[in-house]
Amino acid sequence: SQEIDAIAPEAARASAVEEELREIADRQQFNVDKLINLVKENEEVLDQMRENLRSKIVQDIIHIVIKSDVNNDQKFCKVESKMLALKIRIQLQEYGVEFD
Repeated sequence: SQEIDAIAPEAARASAVEEELREIADRQQFNVDKLINLVKENEEVLDQMRENLRSKIVQDIIHIVIKSDVNNDQKFCKVESKMLALKIRIQLQEYGVEFD
């Protein structure tokens, strides 16, 4: 009985430490779950940004093509074709896209 009484404070302290550790683990799990959700949300935002960039690039190319047909015959001669390619290349460089 004396031995039990002697270790009772240690047992109580161990129990308190165990509870603290459980709370820390729960908070950490919450933080991990929150981080995972933030990463997934970030991925969705990046996907939308890529899609918006693709749309913007397509719009820019269409605009360039329409403006490059200077005589409005809906055909491109050799000179118009070279100018068109150059204009597209320059425009796409703004977006970090290579046009070959």
